[in-house]
Amino acid sequence: MKKFFAQAAALVFVASFLFSTPLRAQNSKLFEQIGQSYVLMEFISRSEFVPDHSKAHERLLPALQKAGITLQADKNEITVASFRSSDQTTWVEIEWGKNGNEFYDRWKKGLKEMGYKTDTRNDGGGSVYLRTKTGTTNSAAGAWFFTGRNLISVGIALPFPVPDTYKELDPEKQEYVLQQYPKIYSMLMTIAETYVVPTEFIYYKAPGKTLSREQRIYGFTQFWTEVKYNFAFFDQVPDLNWDHVFIECLPLIEKDQTDAEYYKTMTRMCALLKDGHTNIYPSFGAREGSDSPPVWLTNIGGKAIVENVSTTLAAALPIGTEVVAVDGVPAQRYLEENLYPYISSSTQHIRADWAIRDMLDGKQGTEVEIAYKIPKGKEQKMKLVRNSGTQQIEWVKKQKPWKLLSFKKLPGNIAYVALNSFGYEEIVKEFESKIDSINTCKALIIDIRNNGGGSSSNGYGIIEHLTYRPFVGSAWRTRELRSAYRAWGSYRINNYRSNARRDEAFTDWDKKAIQYYKGEVWYREPGDTMTPVATKKVTVPFVVLTGHNTASAAEDFLIALDNLHMTQTIGSKTFGSTGQPITIELPDGGSARVCTKRDEYPDGRQFVGYGITPDIAVENTVDDLINGNDRVLNKALEVLQKKK
Repeated sequence: MKKFFAQAAALVFVASFLFSTPLRAQNSKLFEQIGQSYVLMEFISRSEFVPDHSKAHERLLPALQKAGITLQADKNEITVASFRSSDQTTWVEIEWGKNGNEFYDRWKKGLKEMGYKTDTRNDGGGSVYLRTKTGTTNSAAGAWFFTGRNLISVGIALPFPVPDTYKELDPEKQEYVLQQYPKIYSMLMTIAETYVVPTEFIYYKAPGKTLSREQRIYGFTQFWTEVKYNFAFFDQVPDLNWDHVFIECLPLIEKDQTDAEYYKTMTRMCALLKDGHTNIYPSFGAREGSDSPPVWLTNIGGKAIVENVSTTLAAALPIGTEVVAVDGVPAQRYLEENLYPYISSSTQHIRADWAIRDMLDGKQGTEVEIAYKIPKGKEQKMKLVRNSGTQQIEWVKKQKPWKLLSFKKLPGNIAYVALNSFGYEEIVKEFESKIDSINTCKALIIDIRNNGGGSSSNGYGIIEHLTYRPFVGSAWRTRELRSAYRAWGSYRINNYRSNARRDEAFTDWDKKAIQYYKGEVWYREPGDTMTPVATKKVTVPFVVLTGHNTASAAEDFLIALDNLHMTQTIGSKTFGSTGQPITIELPDGGSARVCTKRDEYPDGRQFVGYGITPDIAVENTVDDLINGNDRVLNKALEVLQKKK
């Protein structure tokens, strides 16, 4: 199994700012070259290296020369390999350490001190090269990145000053920069072939190639196996035979196909499990080329309703318009045939939300014909172009910047706090900083309708400021695997099938072994009891707003509040999925995850697969959408007025 380094993963994300570029990049050739180098750099950073790095150091120089890159040894020691061209304009450096933490601070500090940066992420140009501020001509194309135990630098000096953006260069200099990246890629590939364990290359695909048959089968079997032994919700898909899925899907995986087709098969297989925390994430290359028209659709009462639209389409498709057919197929049938089979969701309401959201997606630049009804209008047809990813769009409803926490005072002196994620520890401190203001109000509305989760401990940290009483978190269980018991269970089952022991009743021990064989034994943990230590408390009554996007750790938050019996929830059903997924790396940068843990109420009530039903159910309507009315929020204000 491929090794992962937690620090490396985080730093690869930072390193992506050195190489990645927005999909709207104005220079597609540059984007392609940088993308190839970045994928290779990420592969190196996540791979296991050969154990004898000193011998690898010795092999690097001749390997570079074989690749057509003539460098000279500047330093070649046990801990450092450094090679440069005679004119010092091209270099490869690898520094070896005991562990990644040894390089982490130096890596970040070095980037800052040397001024390494991308050209920009705001003008549509994308990142292009690295730049240093140590001199007007000291600029370079290259990469400096961090792996589990190495600090690696490759670079080519540029013989001219670097402006802030690539497009500021004249065409001749743009072409010069572009020509450096194949050489950078060659240096990175030489490093990979020299230092990376050969078996790791099952995860890497060369530019311009599709995944090999072996790579496709490997990714497929990795995912299938993790599901078979670790998936926590087979009981919620009782008609699914996972062994039969293997038999049915393997021929589809083996046949020659594009990467997009392969990942489409994987996604469809995953969707059979009907779990929101079990997913396939295609590689970047397999996702490339998909786009949508400048129209946002939302699910209201099972109908596809225009939630937002570009100003250029607003007259024809005003907010509140219903899409009733796509390419001549009635909307519901179109969803069932083209979208539902590929959506991993624990609940039907989320499956419908996501299917409607994505129902107009397709190949970039292509047309999609829709039949639609404007509010109180007749059915009409029009064609839309899937091109929102290639242009700047002015939306009818302006997009507000995302905030971790939003606070305001509503009419009637009601405090409103939106907790939009439990993925950051700062959420607890930000909430605490608002408590004095909250306590000057008559009541509080906590809105977690758009909280997709994060860490349950952050949600519990909020609850500490809401109560003095101890509270209980979610109980949980996970499948227990004992290989010897599985072996004994298989022996009992096989003997029974062969009639050798049909006349003998199974003992309790036999039954236990058979349960292990079938994967039906669970390790259980009761919900943790937490005693609040926070001294600053909210002293006013409060309610909590929930919605379909209240998910994962935000649902754990609701379960802990439920045990306290101190508030009401208002809105719609929650996402209905939480748990602890195990992550699987797939070839060429794709990944998957499998839910291994099932959370439940401490008294055994289930919510995964169903969603948590609020105390007061309220749904916004199409008229609410058109008029900018928030029916859920208004209901909360009504409830709190009655509490006074």
